Amino acid sequence: MNNESQTQWYYKIVYFFIANQVLFKRLAVVLLILINIALFWFAGVRLVNYSADTKNYQQILTELTALDTSLEKYRETHKPFDLEIISVDKISLGDNKYDLVAKLSNPNLNWLADLQYAFIVDGLMLDWQSTFILPGESKYFFKFNYYSLNYPVSMELKLGANNWQRIKAKDLSRVLQEIVIGEPESLAQNNYTEIKFSAENLSHFNFWQVGWQVVAYNGAYPVAINYVTIDKFLSGQKRTVSAAWNYNFGVPSKIEIIPDINIYNDKNYFKSDAPAVNLIRGARDEK
Repeated sequence: MNNESQTQWYYKIVYFFIANQVLFKRLAVVLLILINIALFWFAGVRLVNYSADTKNYQQILTELTALDTSLEKYRETHKPFDLEIISVDKISLGDNKYDLVAKLSNPNLNWLADLQYAFIVDGLMLDWQSTFILPGESKYFFKFNYYSLNYPVSMELKLGANNWQRIKAKDLSRVLQEIVIGEPESLAQNNYTEIKFSAENLSHFNFWQVGWQVVAYNGAYPVAINYVTIDKFLSGQKRTVSAAWNYNFGVPSKIEIIPDINIYNDKNYFKSDAPAVNLIRGARDEK
C-alpha cells in the first residue's frame, strides 16, 4: 500500500467518526448510565445484605445474652445453700482448758461439703481444721483442749474453703441409716465418766474405719464431747463402743451419737483383708 492509499484510509476513518459522533456520544451516555445503574445496584445489594446481617447479628447477640442470663439464673437457683450454724459452745475442763464444739447442718440434699473451719475465741482465730458434712446431715465440729488464761466470753465459728460435691447416688444415703446405734449407758464415779453403746452394721458394706461423735448434754448445753473410732467394721457385725473422760460430769440428760464417715468416698470401703488405713482426720483411735 502506497502513501496515497494510506491517506485515503485515514480520511475515511476520520470522516466515519465525525459523521457518527452523535451516535458515539449517545453510546457513551448509555454506557455511563449502565455503569451508574450497576454501581447503584451493587451498593443497594450491599446495603440490604448489611442490614440483614446486622439484624441477624443483633438477634444472635440477643439470643446469646438471653442464654447467658438463663445459665446464670440456672446456676443461681441450683447452687447449694450455705451451711447453717446451729450452735457454738465451750466446755470447761479445768486448769484453763476448754473443749469447743459447734453444731452445723447441711440443708442441701444433693450436695456434700468438704471444708475447713476455725473457732474464733474473743476475736482470736484458732488453727484451721478439715472435715466434711454429708447431704442433709447435722454434725459437730470439735476443738479439743483449747488453753486460755482468760475465761472465753465470745465464741464464733468461721467456715473457710468449701469444696461442694454434687451427689447423685441417692441410694447410698440409706447406708448410715443401716448403722444402728443402741441405747447408750453412762457410768460416772469419782474422776471418771464412761459412755458405752452398741453399734450394728446392717448394711452390705465393710468399713475400714468409722468415727463416732459423742456429745453429752445437761439440759440444752453440752457438758462433754468425745471422738472415738473403730477399725474394720464388717457387714453384719455388732460392736461395743466406749467413750471415756477423766472427769465426772454426772449423769447427762441427753446423749447424742453421730457416726462420722464419708459414705460417698470409695476408699472407706473394703472387700479384702488388706491393712486398714486411718482415713478420718483428727480421729482418736480407741485402744
